[in-house]
Amino acid sequence: PFIQQGMASMSMVGTTGLVCIPTAQVIPNGKMTLGMAYTDAKYSRQSPEYKQIAYFATFGYLPFLEIGLRITQFPDLMVREAYGSSKDRMVSAKLRVIKESYLIPSLVLGIHDLYGNAVKFNAQYLAVSKSIDLPILGPMGIHIGYSSNIIKYNKVNNYSMEGAFAGIEKVFCKYLAAMLEYDTQKYNFGLKISPLGDKIYIDVAILGLDRISGGMNFSFNL
Repeated sequence: PFIQQGMASMSMVGTTGLVCIPTAQVIPNGKMTLGMAYTDAKYSRQSPEYKQIAYFATFGYLPFLEIGLRITQFPDLMVREAYGSSKDRMVSAKLRVIKESYLIPSLVLGIHDLYGNAVKFNAQYLAVSKSIDLPILGPMGIHIGYSSNIIKYNKVNNYSMEGAFAGIEKVFCKYLAAMLEYDTQKYNFGLKISPLGDKIYIDVAILGLDRISGGMNFSFNL
């Protein structure tokens, strides 16, 4: 029988994914997720001196389209210039081109910073995901992708992903999944804990395998 992929929940970036990387899953049509994520200062996109907190809202507009809104703050950064110097705003979109079947993996095209407003989180990517059933290990999700800088904006860009990324996911039950990934810059390990099924997710992450971070999100139907 066809094995459905693992938890279609949010990454710390605010799109469906593992720890930081996107997968070829999209949030279901008519569903919205609200969440936040904390990133240790060592892996902050601003500077190793400032921790990073992201707040996001992501929703499924059609069965194949995911739209996300995110504001990232750097609370330790002293704001001495104009408003917004300690914030980064981003609109993201993910389009599923191919839906996974028994033999064919799912494929998505995605973009972070749809309107060119973000300064530190630009990314354009292709991701492929496939569920497999391995002896002893059982069902697992395999995810690979590539992020490019093909779209240029009229300002200095700071790409959050650039190059190949990949990850694996093992769902032990509907309440717990473990993930290991490479996000084009570092390896990350994470746990997704879902005490109420697919309503609330708690993320515990070890970024770079040496810094604890995490977040949580809440999903509901519109």
